[in-house]
Amino acid sequence: MSDQYGQGSAGQPPYGQPAAGQPPYGQPAQPQYASQEQPPYPQQAQQPYAPTPVVQPQYAQGQYAQNPYGAAYVQQTTVIVGPPRTNTLSIVAFISVWFVSLLGLILGHVALSQIKRSGEGGHGLALAAVIIGYVALGLTVLIVVGYIVFVLVLLGTVASVGSATYTS
Repeated sequence: MSDQYGQGSAGQPPYGQPAAGQPPYGQPAQPQYASQEQPPYPQQAQQPYAPTPVVQPQYAQGQYAQNPYGAAYVQQTTVIVGPPRTNTLSIVAFISVWFVSLLGLILGHVALSQIKRSGEGGHGLALAAVIIGYVALGLTVLIVVGYIVFVLVLLGTVASVGSATYTS
């Protein structure tokens, strides 16, 4: 522990001072290796041939360097293509199928036909409108038929009850 003035106790150095045998802060300790004598590097043999000089072609001022392969330089252009335009009728069909299923069904078929001819986007919307339209139309037919059967059964029951006579 150290007291309030930074003096160490039990033989410890004061705060911020290196311990005995340690280098001051910021200087790495030098590793101690066993001294070994290394022989000097041997002299390399002289090359019997002189190096070949490199000749750089000289170009006139203001002219561009020629392509060494003789081909013309072609600049590549990048064209960014976005997604195809969405067919408006497919959007209208998808929205209207939730309110008037027969209208959405018809508009969905017309939109699919337009998309096939023009290549526009919105195929998924038109197809969803057609599928939802057929499902809604089928459910509507089932409900109407069920209602008619229910009314006929109810009328038959009332007619049979009304014609019966009670004897007491």
